[in-house]
Amino acid sequence: SFGEAHGTHVAGIIAATAPGAQLMPLRISEDGVAYVSTVIAAIKYAEDHGAVIANCSWSTVEDIPLLKRVMAASPLVFITAAGNDGRCTDDVSVYPACFGLDNVISVTSVDDGGSLSYFSTYGSHIDLAARGNNVVSAMPGGQQGQLSGTSMAAAYVSGAAALALASGAAEPATLKATLKASADR
Repeated sequence: SFGEAHGTHVAGIIAATAPGAQLMPLRISEDGVAYVSTVIAAIKYAEDHGAVIANCSWSTVEDIPLLKRVMAASPLVFITAAGNDGRCTDDVSVYPACFGLDNVISVTSVDDGGSLSYFSTYGSHIDLAARGNNVVSAMPGGQQGQLSGTSMAAAYVSGAAALALASGAAEPATLKATLKASADR
């Protein structure tokens, strides 16, 4: 299914970017449908099992106060995809990228030349941009495939975050500032 391909692709990018990182794949949706209770259960599971970074290569236009409260109270750093509808987050918010929390890093996509991808959500809520166009990564069944999206960009930032933590360049509380300070522009 696309969900399996998407998750495998994202995990492959993180693993290639930070080969020493331990991944904890958690399924939060089935056939593109996710429930808030499932997302919250995954957050709690990740917390209870020692995760530090949560890649959130998913989004919704629904502002869910309960999810925001759970994320705000969490010790995890959430690296979130900003969305692929090409709109400005100042006009149409995308969550969890637009929650405005200190432990949320919202990521949009740029192409190989560093220009905003045609599909990328943009605006004042975006913290970082990374390559997200035509990314080749793992697919189910031992295959390789190409996908594009802010999910791929968020996966690269998740890998960079894992490297920053592993090298001692940042602590979870300073990870967002460290990554923003190290960005090209």
